[in-house]
Amino acid sequence: MKRSLVLLLCLLLFLTACDSEGSAPVGEAVEFFYPAIEPYGKGSFLSVTRYFAEGLPTAGELLQQYLSDPVPEGAYGPVPEGWTFRKGELREDGTFVVEFSGSVAKAVEETVAAACLTKTLSRLEEVLRLELLPPGGRESVILSVNDILSEDLPMQPKAQEVVLYYPDVRGGYLRRETRTVEDMTADQLPEYIVHQLLQGTAIGEPHGCIPEGTELLLVQNHNGICTLNLSSEFSQDMPEELSVVRLALYSLVNSLTELREIHTVDIQVAYAPLDHLYVMDLRNGLTQDDSMIYQEDRELSRLYLLAEETGTLAEIPLFLTSEEGLSQEEQLLRQLLSCEGGYGLRNPVPEGTSVLSVRTAEGLCVVDLTAAFLGENRTKEEEEAAVKSIVATLCALPHIRSVEILVEGLTPEYLDLELQQIHAVDPAWICP
Repeated sequence: MKRSLVLLLCLLLFLTACDSEGSAPVGEAVEFFYPAIEPYGKGSFLSVTRYFAEGLPTAGELLQQYLSDPVPEGAYGPVPEGWTFRKGELREDGTFVVEFSGSVAKAVEETVAAACLTKTLSRLEEVLRLELLPPGGRESVILSVNDILSEDLPMQPKAQEVVLYYPDVRGGYLRRETRTVEDMTADQLPEYIVHQLLQGTAIGEPHGCIPEGTELLLVQNHNGICTLNLSSEFSQDMPEELSVVRLALYSLVNSLTELREIHTVDIQVAYAPLDHLYVMDLRNGLTQDDSMIYQEDRELSRLYLLAEETGTLAEIPLFLTSEEGLSQEEQLLRQLLSCEGGYGLRNPVPEGTSVLSVRTAEGLCVVDLTAAFLGENRTKEEEEAAVKSIVATLCALPHIRSVEILVEGLTPEYLDLELQQIHAVDPAWICP
């Protein structure tokens, strides 16, 4: 009897399951779009249908559901890693504004995220377009569903965005230029980017950072490492000026690493590794440096790090991020103390040094630092480099003429007491 009851229960469960599997989904259908790992289906998107039994949700509710759903197999997440949703707002003109915080992503990742969100949210009649506000104060991306090309239009050539970074030689930073080009393969894009930069024009204006005559010999990507092989003119004719060298390198590196599949660029010359270029150490390859990109409404200043090759200070352009309650001098000093350096440039200020106070009056800046500034195992050369780095960095501000350094409120007892007399920058400290 007991056995018969168990069999009956199993049969009932089986029939219920069969009935459930055969029943049609109930509710309003919405397609959730994701970037496909291998492009197929509608353009480069993979779609999953979700059903809402109680009718279509609001735009905010739909977005929350979309971002919290698991990513289907065969697709990437709809927004870059490191992004966190902050808020969404539907304006009266039908624009749904979506804001994210977190780490800065590549331009192509921002565009893909905007496309996925637009295709998903435009299922709602009230959403006519989407404005994506990415982290880092980057320019917003505005799309309507009609802006996104699809394989439904086979006679229309596909297009894609390419981001190029061109040097501003006078300012020492890079300017971002976005171009729309016909769709290319993953192998063609890096070659196109490098050829555009080697032509030496930015929005029709010439620049002089990559030596004239430099040719592309080879560019290939493997496991995220792009090997860029240039002709000998690139190193032989490169001026021994750090600002020019950094602009030439990062014009190439930042442009190539905007591609999703590239995260490091390994530069070679005439099929041989390029280990050093002036004072820059290139042995471990280069990754994207967003600090060199021009940022509107932020003030440009300078940090001074130690160039290990020459023992002189290297001038590094920096866009100051305003922090409430901190003076410009303290903001700049904090940026210096937190800077890690790299690629042949080293921060000479001892690790763990913190700011106690910064006071400025009539062109004199008095800086009080913690005891970590006088490290236990320091040498005279290291102390000298640290003092010069702080003085040069603060004197880069136009209203600072001299600097006095204190440690815990007292005049520091340097190994070389003559360092107490260093208050103003000497141009001889700085490498060209």
